[in-house]
Amino acid sequence: MILQKTQTKTARSNITIAKIAILLIFLATVSITYAAESISSIYPEDKIKEQISQHSWQYYKVELDNPAKLTIKLRKISDDVDLYVGKNQKPTSDDFICAPRKSGKRIETCRLNSQEADVIYIGIYGKADSDYQLGLSAHEQELVSWSDYK
Repeated sequence: MILQKTQTKTARSNITIAKIAILLIFLATVSITYAAESISSIYPEDKIKEQISQHSWQYYKVELDNPAKLTIKLRKISDDVDLYVGKNQKPTSDDFICAPRKSGKRIETCRLNSQEADVIYIGIYGKADSDYQLGLSAHEQELVSWSDYK
């Protein structure tokens, strides 16, 4: 009887250790995935052609030194991707300043008028494994000062 109880405790310990090992592997995978998510800089007149996996994000960053009119175009080459834009932070599907989400359209466009130097983040979300093309144009915006009206 004592031998059987010892074997049962050992078996339970082995199961507990296995559960802990699986949990640690899962947490390590999540940490690696999060750490691997990067933000690429993009510049006006850049044309980027990329692939994205289903249910994943790719991020780009635009640093504006001056007030500017910014046009961001996402062309869907295959399947379905969505464009999201955020100001001073990465956009999410719940937090963004522009997200055209035009179902069935091959091109999504966001136009922004930045009144100051800003950092604009562009998020591309893959609803399916997809190919896309991303383009960006910016034109300096001249602000009228009150002294111009004297």
